[in-house]
Amino acid sequence: MALIDPPPPAASSAVPAAPASALGTRAPVLPDACNYGIALRLLLAVNAVVLVATLPGSVSAGAWFESFVERAAVLEPAALLSIVLCCSLRKMAAREARWLQWLALGLIVTCPAVLAHVVVVTLNQRDLSSWGLLGVVVSALGLGASASLALQWRSAQRQPALVAARVAALSARIRPHFFFNALNSTLGVIRTEPRVAESMIEDLAELFRGLATGDAVVPLQQEATLARRYLAVEQQRLGERLTVHWLQDPGLEDALVPQLTLQPLVENAVRHGVEPAGEPEPVDVRIRAEGRVLIMRVENAMPSTPASGAHAAPRPGSQTALTNIRERLMLLHDLEASLDTQASRGRFTAELRIPLVRRRAD
Repeated sequence: MALIDPPPPAASSAVPAAPASALGTRAPVLPDACNYGIALRLLLAVNAVVLVATLPGSVSAGAWFESFVERAAVLEPAALLSIVLCCSLRKMAAREARWLQWLALGLIVTCPAVLAHVVVVTLNQRDLSSWGLLGVVVSALGLGASASLALQWRSAQRQPALVAARVAALSARIRPHFFFNALNSTLGVIRTEPRVAESMIEDLAELFRGLATGDAVVPLQQEATLARRYLAVEQQRLGERLTVHWLQDPGLEDALVPQLTLQPLVENAVRHGVEPAGEPEPVDVRIRAEGRVLIMRVENAMPSTPASGAHAAPRPGSQTALTNIRERLMLLHDLEASLDTQASRGRFTAELRIPLVRRRAD
């Protein structure tokens, strides 16, 4: 019988709460342009503004498009350079006075815009107009201030306390589904193998105790322990049919992950890959880091159909777990995190990618 490794002891230290300053202070003036989602929104906003601004003076669709391309040639490179500068200087500028942050933002958006304007005018062999230069400065300042104020408002709506409450609500939606499946596994053997059922109930008690904290994010060690305890419960029920290959890079135990992300992926692999199969099917769990990204990958075989021996498509489910995980990833990490699934060559793969953030020392 291929048994999984016994789960390590549960992490005892809780994730530290967000500092009070994070709840009471205003967001920095410079946008968090290091976040892919915010950077993409800024670029889209610049293009949308340019597209609308060129409409009133255009006599035809061709003239509108030509005017848009001409203005975008000035603002696009400037916007990209401003985003890079915001990403590089945001942490340093956030420690300064508010008026200095606004001054830094003004310089960051106007200097690249003026430089791009001068380069475009020179390449087109046109005269450098003071009014044209003033228009670029005013447009850059207006766009920069509008973007900053909009993102500050968005940050205020996503304060840590509010985000934690919404994440907790999403987590609560998945817990009944998890409890039902775990208890159902125990009921399957309680009459035929009472000693096995007793052991499973003890494992379930440990599982539920691990969920009692209700934290939005937990150390990877705690989430891995939860998943492995669940696998221990299923191992008692499925026996040799369940084989788990668990490979985790060392040094990632303190990485912070959203609670109830790895366990639902493992549960899906057991429910849709191992249970329907007539023969033992492995579940592969691979956890590793690539630069500043933590990757959790769960892979299982898709059962073959008895008639043809070909691998069947994954059984349709409610997609509750996957949808729930994606919603929480968007709340916590915006576009920097993702959950991708793929069915290929008889294997079903779920890969979770989140920014690698480690727990701060107390």
